[in-house]
Amino acid sequence: MNRLTGSRFYSVLITITDYILLGILWLVTSLPILTIGVTSSAVLSVLHQWDKSSTGSIFGSYFRAVRHQLLASFLNGLFYVLVLGTISFLFNTIEIAIPVAIGLILAFVMSTMLFLNLTLAIVLSKHHQFHFGKIFEKSVQAIFLNLLPNLLSVVIIYLSYVLVSLFPPMLFIFAGGIWKILYQIISRRIT
Repeated sequence: MNRLTGSRFYSVLITITDYILLGILWLVTSLPILTIGVTSSAVLSVLHQWDKSSTGSIFGSYFRAVRHQLLASFLNGLFYVLVLGTISFLFNTIEIAIPVAIGLILAFVMSTMLFLNLTLAIVLSKHHQFHFGKIFEKSVQAIFLNLLPNLLSVVIIYLSYVLVSLFPPMLFIFAGGIWKILYQIISRRIT
């Protein structure tokens, strides 16, 4: 039994399980859609901690991260939900021309990139003391300076939306992995 718990297979299995549990925890706590900023910041904070050490201690790390930047994360999520709600409302209620539709799609993509960059900047502000204006400025700069990784992040998010729309239980399995991929892409940009 001791050889099993010390094996490489066991450690990989535990790591995969930790990511699945983190994804499920994010899903459950972000069900009230207004908490998406807080929960996304918490997931990125846990992944940032795991990047520096090994996985484990999911619940304690997650809920400490929720408490850390609660107001800034909540406002970030609220802004994102309002922007997406406005764009969705405009798409569904008025007849729009193709140039306007393209503009709305671009606004949708840009707001997602800004949300990801702001979320990571809020997480990293835990380690550096930034003002919100400075965080916003760095996030907007990161969108344009790293356009291809930002677009890749958005493509991953929208592909996960499509997969979950086709088969909803996939969200429980892949949410942690999707967050890990997003963290690997965006963590190289705003430090």
